[in-house]
Amino acid sequence: IVEIYNKLGNVIFDKNVRYKINDVLEVDSSIKKTLNEEPENFWFFNNGIALLAIKENLSENKELCINYKINSEKDLQIINGAQTVTSAARYYYELTYKKDTLDEKLKSITDTKQYEELQIELKGIEKSIKNFNKAFIILRLILYKNIAKNPLEPFYAAVSTSLNRQKPIQNYDLKYSSEEIRTINYIRL
Repeated sequence: IVEIYNKLGNVIFDKNVRYKINDVLEVDSSIKKTLNEEPENFWFFNNGIALLAIKENLSENKELCINYKINSEKDLQIINGAQTVTSAARYYYELTYKKDTLDEKLKSITDTKQYEELQIELKGIEKSIKNFNKAFIILRLILYKNIAKNPLEPFYAAVSTSLNRQKPIQNYDLKYSSEEIRTINYIRL
């Protein structure tokens, strides 16, 4: 998904009604933290991605992988999960940029101590990239027929709106399910 986003850019979110909303709850940093520290839980901690795709461009192979031919930048649309995709992509490309930069620096370092310090930093980044590649995500694939004037366009707009219509939640709202509040409520009873 990150590679598809890198190839198509933000146009992949044209039908996503929440794409331009700012992150006020620090979800981006939470996504990065999970990808780095608990990639095996990313599947559970994330709502996933809903992808709108043209049915005729899809094929499967024996390994249960999906092959998709992109004829136009509008062929694929992420209608839910833009924040997940952009945060994950940004994090991944930051890591690969740091790795490439350190690889280049190491070629010209003559000081042994500095070389060893950079090697340790490089190993940490390589571990983070390895962790990133362990993460899986739920993918909801919504297929449609490629016809010039799609009569289901209003339906897909409604799906995007419905999938992205969440109540706003603040950090203090999350405290209601914390261990401290449960303990207080238990004592109070």
